[in-house]
Amino acid sequence: MDGRVPRSYRSPKREADASETRARVLDAAAELFAARGYAATTMKAVAERAGVSVPTVHLQGAKHALLVAALDRAFAGDEGEQLLTDRPELTAVMAEADVDTAFERYLAFLAEANERSAPLVAALSTAARVDPEAQAAYERLEERRWQDMAVGARWFATRGLLDDGDVPTATDLLGHVLAPETYLHFTVARGWDASRYVRWVGHQLRTLREQVAAVEGS
Repeated sequence: MDGRVPRSYRSPKREADASETRARVLDAAAELFAARGYAATTMKAVAERAGVSVPTVHLQGAKHALLVAALDRAFAGDEGEQLLTDRPELTAVMAEADVDTAFERYLAFLAEANERSAPLVAALSTAARVDPEAQAAYERLEERRWQDMAVGARWFATRGLLDDGDVPTATDLLGHVLAPETYLHFTVARGWDASRYVRWVGHQLRTLREQVAAVEGS
């Protein structure tokens, strides 16, 4: 033996096939979790929808892990538990020079993200009541969401849409307005269409300074 460490072999085609398979599984899982909820979605059903074997689905992770990964992809376009405000798409929106354009892009980005992901958040919330690992994942999701709301409120202040002292209360208000539960309340429970929801969110964000003043009695 010459003591040399064998080089690992990587097949680009094999990696591409694996990525495609994972995407199919996560897309199938997202559809089923959104339509049926957590408890009624089985790994067998995900396999059938994705056109793969049940062992292939299990290789992608446990049931709660599939839901979390599907949720990340639905909301932000890829997997990973980083802050939303660290993702390139929203970073570009927040760097937009024109305030009005930046506001409209911010509104559109978050409204569309809620449309894609809110049913999956609801499924994870339900799963968290019975599955400790799902509960931990949901708690991490909520922690990131509130961090994103705080970053959003500070961004509003830097663009002159809020005063610096408004940021803590504005964070609380943004957390409600942009919550997936709020999206589902209006679009599912109350039957609003997407355009009506977007107009309402836009009004809430445009009047955020006044709402903070009303809450604080100033």
